[in-house]
Amino acid sequence: MATVRFAGATRRFDATSKPAVDSLDIDIADGEFLVLVGPSGCGKSTSLRMLAGLEPTDSGRILIDDKDMNRVAPRDRDVAMVFQNYALYPTMTVAQNMGFALRNAGVNKADTRRQVEEAARILQLEDLLDRKPSQLSGGQRQRVAMGRAIVRRPKVFCMDEPLSNLDAKLRVSTRGEIAGLQRRLGVTTVYVTHDQVEAMTMGTRVAVLNGGVLQQVAAPRELYDRPVNAFVAGFIGTPAMNLVEVPVTGGLARIGTADVEVAAAMEGRERILLGARPEALRVVGDAEPGLDLTVDLVEELGAESFAYGVAETGDRLCIRLDRAHDTAIGERLRVRAVDADVHAFDLESGLRLG
Repeated sequence: MATVRFAGATRRFDATSKPAVDSLDIDIADGEFLVLVGPSGCGKSTSLRMLAGLEPTDSGRILIDDKDMNRVAPRDRDVAMVFQNYALYPTMTVAQNMGFALRNAGVNKADTRRQVEEAARILQLEDLLDRKPSQLSGGQRQRVAMGRAIVRRPKVFCMDEPLSNLDAKLRVSTRGEIAGLQRRLGVTTVYVTHDQVEAMTMGTRVAVLNGGVLQQVAAPRELYDRPVNAFVAGFIGTPAMNLVEVPVTGGLARIGTADVEVAAAMEGRERILLGARPEALRVVGDAEPGLDLTVDLVEELGAESFAYGVAETGDRLCIRLDRAHDTAIGERLRVRAVDADVHAFDLESGLRLG
C-alpha cells in the first residue's frame, strides 16, 4: 500500500498544442479508491499511464510514498496495471497467465503456485485454473486479468476502463466485485472510466477532468450535491442536471412565471445559469407559477419514470415522476423547481455561486 501524489503533473504530446494533462494536483491516501472520470479526450487515461510510467511527465511530479517517480522505470514503480483489453495469453492456462509476472521475476514454482491459488480463492477462480482463456466468459477473463495484478502484491493498482468490454448486466456485478476486492486488499487504486454511474458507485473519491484540467475531486455525494461548476453539474448525475439561463432581479431568479430565491452572491448579475436536478422539479397546477413543458420522451423504469421535453423557453428539461403519475408523449406539464434544491452558476465562468 502507498500514498500517491500528482503535483502539477503535465503531459504534452505536441509542444504547440494544448496539454493532454494540465498541472494535475491530486493527493491520494494510502488504501484509497480514487476514480478518474470525464468525457473522451479529457486526459484521464493519460494521467493513469503517467502514474504507471507508460507516459512521461513533461513537468511537475508524480510521487509514490513521497518518492519522485519521474526518473523511475515502469517496472520499478511497483504498480500493477489492468487494461481495458484483458491481454491474456491464449495458449496459457488461467494459472499460467496469473503467475506469468512472478515467473519472470524469478519467483520459484512453489511460491508462484501458492500466490496464484491465494488470488484464485479471492476471485473465485479455483475451479478454472486449468482452463484456457477461450473457455472463459468475459467476466471470468476480467477476473483473471485482476488476478494477474493481485499476485504481484503491488503498492498501487492502475485500472484503465477494465469493464468496458462487458455487457451491461455483467458490468454492474463485476464493479461490485472490484470495489469489494479493493476494500479487502486495501491496495491504493486509481481507476479510470468514462461512465459516471460507475465512478459514483465505486470510488471513495471521484476526480472529474475536462480538457486535461481537474474540475473537482470529492466524495460522490459532495459532487452530486455541491458541484463546483456547471460542467461538473451537467456531467455528474443520470439524468443530467437541468441547466437554464435565467434573469435575476432583487435576489429572485425568474423561470417561466415562477420566482426562485437565490443567494446574495447573485446581486449585481442580470442573468445566471440556474440548475435543478430532475428530482428537484415538481408538477404544479395550471393556475400556479411555473414553466410549461411539452413531453416528447418518457423513460419508464418501473418504480419511477423520467419525462423529457421542451419548455416554453426553448430549453430541454427532464423531471422525475413517481409511478403514480402516468405521463404520455405530447402532454403538457407545468413544473416548478424546489427553491432549496436549485444551484446557481456564473454565466461566463460557469463557477458555482453561493
